[in-house]
Amino acid sequence: MTMKTENNNRVVIAEDNPTQDEYLKFALEKLGMKVSRVTNGHEALEIDLQDHTYSNDLSNSQILNLLFSFYDSVVYKNAELKEKEYELRETNDLLLRKVEQRKKELNTQLDKISHAETILKNLEEKYRELVDNALAGIFISTLDGQVLQCNKAFIRMLEYNSPEDIMTLKTSDLYEDPTQRKSLIKKLIEQSFVREYEENLLSKKGKIIHAIINARVEGETVSGMVIDVSEMVVAETHLKEKREQLIRSRDKAETSEKLKTSFLANMSNEILSPLDSLTGLSEMLKVESLPGTAMKAYCEMIIENGNQLANIVENIIDVARIESGDVSISLFEHSINKMMLDLYVEFEQVIAESNNPGVELKLRRDIKYEDFSIQTEHFRLKSILNSLLINAVRDTEQGVIEFGYTLLSDHKAGKSGQVQFYVKHTDRGIPKEELDQIFNRFRISNVSHHKDTGGAHMGFPLIKAYIELLGGKIWIRSEPGQGSEIYFTLPFDSNRVFATQDEMNNTTLAEDHVNLKGLTILIAEDVSSNYELLRLLLSDLEPRLIWARNGREAVDLYNSEPQIDLILMDLRMPVMTGHEAIDEIRKVDKEIPIIVQTAFTQEEDKAEILEAGCNGFITKPIQKKVLLDEIKKQLSQGVAR
Repeated sequence: MTMKTENNNRVVIAEDNPTQDEYLKFALEKLGMKVSRVTNGHEALEIDLQDHTYSNDLSNSQILNLLFSFYDSVVYKNAELKEKEYELRETNDLLLRKVEQRKKELNTQLDKISHAETILKNLEEKYRELVDNALAGIFISTLDGQVLQCNKAFIRMLEYNSPEDIMTLKTSDLYEDPTQRKSLIKKLIEQSFVREYEENLLSKKGKIIHAIINARVEGETVSGMVIDVSEMVVAETHLKEKREQLIRSRDKAETSEKLKTSFLANMSNEILSPLDSLTGLSEMLKVESLPGTAMKAYCEMIIENGNQLANIVENIIDVARIESGDVSISLFEHSINKMMLDLYVEFEQVIAESNNPGVELKLRRDIKYEDFSIQTEHFRLKSILNSLLINAVRDTEQGVIEFGYTLLSDHKAGKSGQVQFYVKHTDRGIPKEELDQIFNRFRISNVSHHKDTGGAHMGFPLIKAYIELLGGKIWIRSEPGQGSEIYFTLPFDSNRVFATQDEMNNTTLAEDHVNLKGLTILIAEDVSSNYELLRLLLSDLEPRLIWARNGREAVDLYNSEPQIDLILMDLRMPVMTGHEAIDEIRKVDKEIPIIVQTAFTQEEDKAEILEAGCNGFITKPIQKKVLLDEIKKQLSQGVAR
């Protein structure tokens, strides 16, 4: 059907099937017609056909051909649309599958993202826990110094109570010198990262903290780590001091080793000199035509060189014992005034025998009318004063030698303190370079031994060592041409009992005569020369002497000789030692006086000897005065039978 207007042909299609409607529209438009489409008949009737005329100019065959043509087109178009529909459905299914697959992929990615977020959250919590529990202080701040975050270690280090306390401050307030933060920020801006920046921080309580800072700047934020190295700095300081001390000790040890080598070389010469003299003088004594005066002079020189040799050997032994720490001190009560008076008498005799009338000896005591005792080692103290006086006598050609003591406390008030001993003499003085080295243990002194001084001489190093062992200290004042003053102190307890003047008067200052005539003395000595020396020393006193060559023989002779009054016992003997012999004798006789002659001079050695059952001892080399004094002491105690 054709709807024809004045200017064109118009066709109205009423079809409710969209597919058929599309086919008809396509075919009619191919024929040049204008097509209007409605979905039902009612809509078709409502089309305004006013002013339009309808005509049908087509023949039946034309209409039929038109319909056939239209049908073919419609069939072709329908097939094409079916094919398109199939393609669209496949495309739609493909899209649906892809959408489903993409959906699964997105869900998988979402699961992964969720899992990653969980891991990240856990890591963040662990990181925060790690930061909070870190030993080093960790902080985050702004460039202008506002603290944004910090961990517990940072708070503890600076001695604050909470992060809020620090966040109210500027970071410059945490520095000992607030201006130093500017230096740190300047380096951070220049380098973006700073390692091992050392700075002193200031805690809330005012404590200085030596810290090492590692920091980084990112934009306007500064983050970093602070390590408190205060203890490390102290340890490094101590280590440095220890290292320096070790270096000094090493240098001192090397110097000491050199001095020791020099000391041993010089000491061998010191030993050989008196030894050569002893050998030469002994050879001279063999000359039969030797005058009596010459013989006496040679004997005196032999005694002097022998004493010097003994002194040198004793000093060497003392040095070795001090070096090894094998020296102990036994403190007992000893009277001071009695000892000082004894020394005065002895050295007056030494000065008189030196044929030097220009030397005067003076004794000064803080307490003159009563005696007092101190806890000390009597032999050691007397030897120290003896040695100092030997030096004074040797070095003083003319003038005054003064010795004595002062109490550095009020003994009457019962206060304890110190006794200060001194020896002053107008000698030539000691140059400063020698004074600095005078206490060097391996310094060689040319001091010789003087006879009849009541003890062996010690050098200044040994004097210093023994004074320190006794609890005191020593110092020297001296200038060339002005003389010398030697002082040393010892502890003093003023609560000790003071002796009366009457008790002091019982002290015998002069040697009394010892009468040995008619007494029997047993001498136990394995060395014949030592026995011969004892025989000669006692010969003018006319005792009866019995010689035992070993400990066994001494015991047998004692048991076979009922009239023995005194025993002189050597300790080191063959067959039976002196100790063993004393034990055997003491089993049957507790009262017989036994005097040991020994080379041991240490106080602990003497204590051991006395504990072994002896009454007394004398040290080698034996001096006649010492021997007779000890014999007199034992006999006067009424122990002899």
